[in-house]
Amino acid sequence: MAIASGVAKKLVIKKETAWGADAPVRTGAAYLRRKTSDLSLQKETYQSNEIRSDYQIADFRHGIRSVNGSIAGELSCGTYQTLLAGALRNAWAAAGSATASLTITAVAEAGAVLPKMTRASGSWLSDGYRVGDIVYFTGFTAGAAANNSKAYLVCDITATELRGFFVDGSGVTAVASAPTITATRTGPNLIVPTSGHTDDSFAIEHYHSDITLSELFLGCKVNQVDMNFTPTGMSEITFGVMGKNIADVTVGRGAVAENTAYFTTPTAESTTGVVAGVNGVVVVNGLKVGSLTGLSMSIAGNMSAEAVVGSTTYADIAEGRVVVTGQLTAILESSAMRDYFIAETEVTIVAGFSAGTNAFSICLPRVKLGGASKDDGEKSIIQTVPFQALLQSGTEATTGKRNTTIAIVDTAATA
Repeated sequence: MAIASGVAKKLVIKKETAWGADAPVRTGAAYLRRKTSDLSLQKETYQSNEIRSDYQIADFRHGIRSVNGSIAGELSCGTYQTLLAGALRNAWAAAGSATASLTITAVAEAGAVLPKMTRASGSWLSDGYRVGDIVYFTGFTAGAAANNSKAYLVCDITATELRGFFVDGSGVTAVASAPTITATRTGPNLIVPTSGHTDDSFAIEHYHSDITLSELFLGCKVNQVDMNFTPTGMSEITFGVMGKNIADVTVGRGAVAENTAYFTTPTAESTTGVVAGVNGVVVVNGLKVGSLTGLSMSIAGNMSAEAVVGSTTYADIAEGRVVVTGQLTAILESSAMRDYFIAETEVTIVAGFSAGTNAFSICLPRVKLGGASKDDGEKSIIQTVPFQALLQSGTEATTGKRNTTIAIVDTAATA
């Protein structure tokens, strides 16, 4: 008898057109990269509480069915764009057109002064550039050619200045006045919108090719996203999933046998490189955190489901508020983080990471710190700073920040 192995299991996902609908169209799905996927059918159970003369339990019943579990992976550009859109309840928006024929003065980093790209005329803000954007420049020549074709993370912005860093860790090469430069915002952006929220759900298949067993989970929604960035390993992303049911053969699978893969000709997995914490930069209130030892954040969807009489499945999975929290840890070098916490100062956190020719960024435009504790010992002292992200509001063309709690840019995503 064959024994199921994880390496022979295929994870396939498709966005649904109606929540939990039986027999989804078998084409149009895609393989998804993973470390683990442990989605499973769960049932509530009820035990009889009768007090009987035989001193025993005489009945035990099954109740509401649901799907629960998580999909865990190593973060790579473009790979998880569908699930992230489900979590943030929005569609990816195109990056916008390039800005050509610019005259740029490039200023290198000097102490607390951020590197910046200053344009001689026009406005970055009016052209739609925002904090958290990833910009590629071309047209620099001679000694400044090192500024070309690298992911530049926008950490602060004015009408004429883009302040930020190359996410690959290289420095900006200074140049007094470079003509005919083109700036290209690259990668769609994804935000939690202030209106017009989407309600995405997915059909997700586990196909065990070694024992020819297919399990098809319907009505799956992303209720939680956890991301973790460290300097000593691959960046990780985990999606918490709530779902409606596992499909049976006669109805849910449209008579497709369980010994056959349900989805036909899924799109191949992405091939982009995995993001690592060492290939990136984290900026708090315009200052690079050079001694960062860890960054984690969670996007909680606060979804819930109610049982109804006469049905073995939930009538719906209701969406709650999108709550973004996180924590950063860093070697203690100054009082800056502590002072932000003491004064209840609102800060902006921007993180950008490169993986090969691609880049991925996260912007939390409005954040309050919830602590600044420090450990101790015969070692470098580590400061732990939990934080709560809040909704940014105002005129975007003035603040340079998107009106949202979290904004993500992925250069390999599609809008």
